[in-house]
Amino acid sequence: MEDRYKEIENGLKKKWVFAWTPKYQEEFQTSLKYSFIPLITLKVFEKLQWDCVFRDENSLEAKRRNDKDVWTEKITVSFDAAGTVSVKSVSLGNENFDRGHNSLRVKLFIQVFN
Repeated sequence: MEDRYKEIENGLKKKWVFAWTPKYQEEFQTSLKYSFIPLITLKVFEKLQWDCVFRDENSLEAKRRNDKDVWTEKITVSFDAAGTVSVKSVSLGNENFDRGHNSLRVKLFIQVFN
């Protein structure tokens, strides 16, 4: 990931989650044309070096790799024609505490998307 995105990430406030499978989700509105949302989402995945693993007409899914080349989170972006975009990050490991990693992925995606 480029340094400018790391700087954005460092400025974000984490929300720590305790759960059997930690996850975090946020929604936001955009005035973009519906057809532009998946294109911009793919570009954000590319900029953040997340691997796009699934795509259909209303959602895209990426997985993030850590320094050891292991997938750590699954990020799902869903959208509708009204401009509502939902971003969800789910931990992929056998953990019950995410130290705020899922909230960072969601917030970083939203910042870079905007």
